Amino acid sequence: APAAGVQATSYHLVASSGSPGQDGALSLTETWFQDEDHIRNLQSWEGPEGLEWPGFGIIVNGDEAWMYMAEGGVIRASHGPAAELGRTFPDQYAQSLADILAQYEGDCQTVETAGESEIAGRAAYGIEVSPNFEQCPGLLPQGRDLLKMGGLSMWVDQETFLPLKTEQLDTDGNVLYKYEVTSLESGIEIDAATFTYDPPKGVEVVEAVDLTGAKNVISGQPSEGPPPVECAPPLDPEKPGSTAANC
Repeated sequence: APAAGVQATSYHLVASSGSPGQDGALSLTETWFQDEDHIRNLQSWEGPEGLEWPGFGIIVNGDEAWMYMAEGGVIRASHGPAAELGRTFPDQYAQSLADILAQYEGDCQTVETAGESEIAGRAAYGIEVSPNFEQCPGLLPQGRDLLKMGGLSMWVDQETFLPLKTEQLDTDGNVLYKYEVTSLESGIEIDAATFTYDPPKGVEVVEAVDLTGAKNVISGQPSEGPPPVECAPPLDPEKPGSTAANC
């Protein structure tokens, strides 16, 4: 049996995320996961008129990792220890519905199951997370209706317990942020070459000793300088709203 907190099933996942009604931009994510030591994640962004933003990628292969960014026809890449660059991925993976519920219980919020559904052809558990005003009354703005306060709706895969869909709501029930898996294959064999970075011709892979250095390299700054101000958009499907560089 896998150790507690370790994702037990290999998978290949494709998802999109964005903020409906705002700039119309979509974040497109593709992830290959063999085990906690072999992970590849690719991310790109697409505007409302098909305009594409930089592509970001990170690969973990054993004790080494690569991070790269494509922007304006230029690719910058870094290589370093997985113990540093691999910190962009979660340390813990849910192994049950109870694990998912425990992640959201407390901290001025309540969580409850909300039936079952089907997302991307996969059976899913529904979960609702809401502000807990009894525990933290200061969260409730004066004059607001409890029924109109924002919350989080989530659907998790019944086999892998990966989030298949999340919707972050505002205080009027409008969707602020949406993440949805469009394809998920689990329990599959993944080619070992997937977890090695083969840079395009002419691309220099710069060595980085830590995550800050790797972030600097792919943003075009000296690897030994301070971390860049801007960070990559959401990367981790386990934690909606997280950033690629944990900023």
